[in-house]
This record gives sequence, C-alpha cells and structure tokens, in this order.
Amino acid sequence: MSGAPDLHRLTDEQLAVLVQAGGPQASRAYATLYKRHVPAVLSFLAARLKDRPTADDLCQQAWMKVWESLATRFTAEHFRGWVFQIARNLLLDTLRRRRAATGAEEFDPVDPRDDFEDELDDRVEHLQPCVEALPNERRQIVAARMAGDSFDDISASLGIPPNTAMTRFHRAKDQLRDCIERRSS
Repeated sequence: MSGAPDLHRLTDEQLAVLVQAGGPQASRAYATLYKRHVPAVLSFLAARLKDRPTADDLCQQAWMKVWESLATRFTAEHFRGWVFQIARNLLLDTLRRRRAATGAEEFDPVDPRDDFEDELDDRVEHLQPCVEALPNERRQIVAARMAGDSFDDISASLGIPPNTAMTRFHRAKDQLRDCIERRSS
C-alpha cells in the first residue's frame, strides 16, 4: 500500500476524519486512535470508580460510542476532549445508577472542574523536567512513543532492534515514575 498514509503520524483529528469517511483506512485509523487514548481513558475511569472491572466495561462502552457516533457527532475539533466527555458522561450515569440502587444520600458526582486535562497538565509540569533528565536515547524513544510511533518505527529510525527500543522505553518509564514521585512529594 504505497499510497496509504502513515497513520501513526496523523493527528487525532485527521484520523477521526478518516474514520468518518469510511473506506479501507477507517478501521486502521480507529485502531490507531484507540491505542493512543484507551490507556488514559481507562486510567481516568478507574481512578474515579476505584473498581477496575466496571472501569473496563465503561471504557469499552465509551469506545463503542466513539465508533457509533464519530460519523454523526464529531466535528473534527479536539478529539481527545470529545472522547473524555463521552467517558465522563458514562461515568456520571453509572454513579447515578449506583446511588439510586443503594439509596445513598451522598452522591459525589464528577466535579466539572475536576477535568482530566487539568490533571494531565499538572502531571506534564512534573514530567517535562524528568523527560529532559533522561539520557538522550531514552528521551528520543519516549518522545517517539508519545507521538504514537510503534517500537518497529522507533527501531528503524534509531537503528536498533525493536526489543532494545522496548527495553529502553520501559527503563525510561521507570525513571520517569521515580522522578515524578520525587518532584510531586
């Protein structure tokens, strides 16, 4: 497929437009979006529910809604925010059903100010200096992964085996986690 675009290099919005258009690239574009965002959506839901099985179910429901609604409801603006709004709405519905089922007076809805994007910005504030402190080869791999590149793409661009790229990435993640914990405490 020489004329096919490299989907990993497209923005979320460009990928969403490909999904909306249908055709041979639609399912691959959707899979790329899913791989990029499912970890963050799942983390968002799991942190608020403290119930991993329900978070997994809601995450899958959110992505089914994304697939079903992309053609008619997405306006090609800020895909990530749109996905998180779908997940947030499902979360609120679940919390409301739980409250109704238990008859609990207390209901802790997701505060509209409790925006995942703000939480992510706070983490990025701590993350950036930690990324800059990584050895250059690990920093390159982290940057490539954050841009959506596969380990095969990274290994080709850096001239290293894919397993080496994967190992270096996981070591970089450990370093980043330790650095962020030190900076946020």
